[in-house]
Amino acid sequence: MNFAQMLLRPAMPPENRTSNHHSIKRAANRYKELLEGQQKTVTQIAEALDYTYEGTYATIGRMKARGQVIVVGHLPSTGGRRTELLTWA
Repeated sequence: MNFAQMLLRPAMPPENRTSNHHSIKRAANRYKELLEGQQKTVTQIAEALDYTYEGTYATIGRMKARGQVIVVGHLPSTGGRRTELLTWA
């Protein structure tokens, strides 16, 4: 198949594609398992799930807006990162 044939063929979505709705549920379940009954900071959550701090902070922000995660306290600051203690709502 040459390049022109590749451009002219119809688009085929991948077979194992999942919608965003399902990936949100999977992510919420991971955070729920980690935070239910416990209090952790964003840094601790990122390390436990092997995610980046920035990605975890963004996800936690969206979950706080949805009411899934609540802030229950603060730890003394150890540097530039936030030290909010979070738990599952």
